Amino acid sequence: MKRLCLVVSLLGAAPAPAGFESGEMLLHLCQSNGSICLAYLEGVVDGAEALAWQGVVSGLCVPERVESAEVREIFLDYAQRQAEILKLPAGMLVIDALKQAWRCPP
Repeated sequence: MKRLCLVVSLLGAAPAPAGFESGEMLLHLCQSNGSICLAYLEGVVDGAEALAWQGVVSGLCVPERVESAEVREIFLDYAQRQAEILKLPAGMLVIDALKQAWRCPP
C-alpha cells in the first residue's frame, strides 16, 4: 500500500501525463528522471506479481528482495535492444523484459 501511495504521489507531481502510453516515453523517463521511472517500474512489478498470482500472467518469477534499480537496468537494456517495438504500451514491454530476465524454471 505504501508503494501504491508513493507511485500515485510521484505521478501526480510529474509533468508527464499520468499514463505512460509507450515504451518510448518510459525509456525517456528512465534515462532522465530516476524517481518517476523507478516508481512506475515498481508498480508494474507489483501488478505483474498480482496477475501471476491470479494466473493471468505466466512465465515471470520475480526474485525475492529485488531492487528497483535492477528492474530499471533490465528495462533499459531491453529497450535499447528492442527499439523497434517501443511504440507498444510501456507496461507490456516492462513485463516482457522481466520475463526474459526472470523466466520461471520449467
